This record gives sequence, structure tokens and C-alpha cells, in this order.
Amino acid sequence: MDRLVRFLDLTEDEQQIVADFRPLAEGLREHARSIDLEPERLPEWYGDKLQSVRAELAKKLGDDAPEIPEYKARWYPVDYLNELKEAGIFGAGMPEEYGGIEFSYWQFILMSFGLSYYDAGFSVVMGAHAKLAAPPIIDFGTKEQKERFIPDMASGERLGCFALTGPETGSNPAAGKCTYERSLGGFKLNGGKAWISNAPIKHYHPEQKLYATTFARNEEGKWSCFVVDLDAALEAGTVDIGKPEHKVGIRSSPTSTLYFNDCMVPEENLIGEEGAGLMIAFNTLNRCRLFVAAQALAIGYAAYDEARDFVQNRSSFGRLADNGLVRKHIADMATKLRAGVHLVKDGSKLLDTGRTADELQQMASEAKVYATEMAEEVCLLALKLHGGNGITMEYDVNRHVRDILVTSIYEGPNDVLRQYVIATQAFKG
Repeated sequence: MDRLVRFLDLTEDEQQIVADFRPLAEGLREHARSIDLEPERLPEWYGDKLQSVRAELAKKLGDDAPEIPEYKARWYPVDYLNELKEAGIFGAGMPEEYGGIEFSYWQFILMSFGLSYYDAGFSVVMGAHAKLAAPPIIDFGTKEQKERFIPDMASGERLGCFALTGPETGSNPAAGKCTYERSLGGFKLNGGKAWISNAPIKHYHPEQKLYATTFARNEEGKWSCFVVDLDAALEAGTVDIGKPEHKVGIRSSPTSTLYFNDCMVPEENLIGEEGAGLMIAFNTLNRCRLFVAAQALAIGYAAYDEARDFVQNRSSFGRLADNGLVRKHIADMATKLRAGVHLVKDGSKLLDTGRTADELQQMASEAKVYATEMAEEVCLLALKLHGGNGITMEYDVNRHVRDILVTSIYEGPNDVLRQYVIATQAFKG
């Protein structure tokens, strides 16, 4: 992490942001290590065996039989929640007047570098909350809506989900089948959403309250944006949160489907004008793509640092760090990562100064495509430089390889961005 920060030419305030969040991020890394490859549930035969053991103990010892607890997955870092809330991490980038920490986008990216370097999974929890679920409310909501929703999100009392992707349509949100219709006092939502980060936190931490910034279309095909109180909908029985997806990477980011069944949303929870949903969604995604680029770079830097340290303490036909080919690989990795960091830094600072929608879309897409694919190359090469050690659980590098894979897929798959954004803008000029 020190090498990542060293050449960024940070102000004292920016250096302090990194210093403030680093201890928490290091603790999250230990959590990520502890849950790596942990099963989402125990095999059925194992559960049956536990039941037999419990029954045998009860038979022999009666009331003195020790209790064998039920297995519960620990993917979401519940133990760190109070520390994270006290540090104000959930309000990062949100307006101070509503209880947030009013970071510039570049300052938020700095915090994201630190989180992603140590635990890419939890950085997704934060990204989905602060840069996907909250911005539609902050950018397009009324003053009353901001006062009602944002303080609880900034404090961590409520975490946000961004429900856009349809299970049957993937990267084309306009083809999604989640619908809404006007009903007495508001709107009625029906249909499913897939790959929703933060939604299944309820499976690990039932007390955590959730909002879902949700997009649905009416019978005329017009999309609108709503804030759904998932706790109220669960109590009413009008939403179902699917089981957590059992992922190979970013495992401390809980992900699942959402299903709405005549889910009532009050009129005052409509964000922006009716029919403006896709414009709101794309405006939000453009900004979040810079976050994904930063996440990928941090994962790449973590893998690079581990490979660099490993080859300096390993011998095979001489010290690995003295081998010409190994030195070439290390030099290439360092150069590519440095170029990627400056691309994200420049993009973030341009976003802070204000740009047109087209400029922002192109800039963010280019940064995401370059950073994610370059960092994937770096992670794979870092694993190979570890030799056989790279595929053991003793080294973090294999986790970085698994974490990096999704970055070129979510928030717009890279080939979709190439075809529909970058190339389109290129031919305009």
C-alpha cells in the first residue's frame, strides 16, 4: 500500500484520509483471510452427522450435554460494524448537512484504494452503498427525500442496494422485466433483480436495515427510480431476498437476487420525475465505473507487492529477483499499474471539476476497461511468480486473482463498454 500511495503527490489532508481508514482496512483483510473458501452452507451429510452427535450427547449426558452451535457463514464482517460506523465510513462522500463526510470524488477514491487493497469484497459493500444506492437520492431527490433517507445511510443505520440488473437481461437494463404500476397512494412493483450487492446482509445480520434504490418500467416502457424500504417490504411479505450467491471472489460482499411481489412503494419514494429512471441509472453507473477501476488497481497493487517481496526472498537457479525475465515482469507490472493509477486520478479530478455526460461516460469507461484488464494480467503474473505456492491458501495472491475476475464484468462488461460507449464516442469526433 505504501508504494501505491507514495507517488500520488497527495496533500496533507489526502494523506490523512489514507491514514485514518488504514487500520480498519487491515482488520478487514484478516476477516477476508478467515472466510476465504468458507462454504455457504455445510454439506447435507455433515449436518446429519452433527444431528446424530447432538442426539447421542443428549442421550448420554442429558441436561449436561454441551451445546453444539449451528453452522453460520461469516461472510459479512458483522464484528467490525461498530468500528466502521464510528469512523464514519458509511457516510463517505455524502453531504455533511445530512451527516456524511463530504469527500471529493478523488478523496473517496483514495479511501477505496485502501479498502480494496486489503479486502476487495468489503470495498464492494461500500461502493454499492455510497456510490450506487445513495447518489440517485443525492443528485435527483428532493430536499425532503434527502433529509428522510440520507442521514440513516450516512450513519450506517441503513445500508443501500442498487437494484437495476434483471435476471433475464444482464447488461441491457432497458430490456429488464421488473414492472411498476400506479396504485392507491403510490406504486406497485413486480419482478426480479439479480446480482444485488448488500441485499443478503439480512442473512448474516438480521438487525441491519436496508434501502434498495430500485428501477422498474411501466406498461408504456418508461423506467422510473424508487427507494424501497426493504424492511417494511419484508414485514409485509412483498419482497423476497434470495440466498447469498456462493462466489469464488469478493466473498465478503454479500450478493443475491431480489423478488418483488405486489410491493407497495409510496408516492414520496419516487426519485426524480416518472420516466427518468434510465437517465438516473446511467448517470450513477458512469461515476461508479471509476470506483471499479480504482478497486481493480488496488487489487493489482496488492498482488504486485506480494510478488515483488516473494521473488526477493526466493531462490531457483539463483535469487529470483536477479533473474532477467523476472525483473522484466516486475518492471512491466510496476509501469502498467502506475499508468493506471494516474488514469483514475486524472479521471476523478476531472469528474470533480464537472464534465458533460458524454465526456464523463467515455472517461469512466476507458479507465475501467484499461484498469481492470491490466490488473487482471498483473494478478495472474504475480501468481505465476509465486510458482506452486501461488495456488496454496498460505498466500493471498490466489485470492487477489479470484477477486480481480469480476471487475471486468460488473458495472458494464468491458466489451459492452467498448462497443456502445468508447467506440461510439470515438466515431463522433
